[in-house]
Amino acid sequence: MSSLALLACGPSHPTDAGVDAAIDARDPRFPGPDTCHSAAPCGCLGTSLRCDCATPCPEPTQCSPLAPICLGADTPDFTDTCGFRDDRFTYCASGDPCLVQRGSDEGVCVPVETCLELAAPDPPLMTLGTGECRWSTNEPVDSAPPSVPCPESTFPFLHCGGSCGSGFCPSMEMGIVQRDQMSCVGVNAERGYGICAYGEEYCLEGNPEANRWNLGGCGYEREPCACLVMDENPEPEPGRERGFFVDLQTCRAYAAAHPGSTKCVDADWSPL
Repeated sequence: MSSLALLACGPSHPTDAGVDAAIDARDPRFPGPDTCHSAAPCGCLGTSLRCDCATPCPEPTQCSPLAPICLGADTPDFTDTCGFRDDRFTYCASGDPCLVQRGSDEGVCVPVETCLELAAPDPPLMTLGTGECRWSTNEPVDSAPPSVPCPESTFPFLHCGGSCGSGFCPSMEMGIVQRDQMSCVGVNAERGYGICAYGEEYCLEGNPEANRWNLGGCGYEREPCACLVMDENPEPEPGRERGFFVDLQTCRAYAAAHPGSTKCVDADWSPL
């Protein structure tokens, strides 16, 4: 993911007490043991270290060109990555928003609190970088998800993100899956939690053969699957919907909890 190489925010400096304090202040996903706190040399943006000051980010993090925050090295070991394309997606396994390069389709996942603080000042701090935060449906992040109870779920039929926490969706190495992690989709300003989705391909209205092939192999142990369609998910072309491959049981529960904005369909786009 060369387009997302994380750039250093200044010349190297010797490690000092301020940097040592920052090492203990990193968001655990970027990585580090604790969330950011007031002792961080440049301050915090949500739970992320701010880096638009003279003090460099603590190793192995670096100041991102996407926004003035310290992010982990550009490897799967440190960063939950994400991307939006016309035919594929790799969304955040944590359910967090995607901080994506403007004009590009690739990004890194950051806490919603960080996205909201980046956009809050006037002018917004987001103007200091080249990124913008989006939900899995490609909407801009302008408010936090609602606080709602997280429904009970058991592996592999999982809800995720928002009120269900930012623990990653499980690793999947079978069926149609083409990445190590499932994606957590559905969390936004209207829905307080998401659902773990299989693979990287969208299901697409009017494409029944490909939908049927993917639905036949997407379950953890070949459980029945469905296509989860959300009203906010952009249409690839007018009048043609698309969605995510998910477990049928969990899809029905998710759609029932969010009537009017979500639905479950089969390969032919008939309701389930």
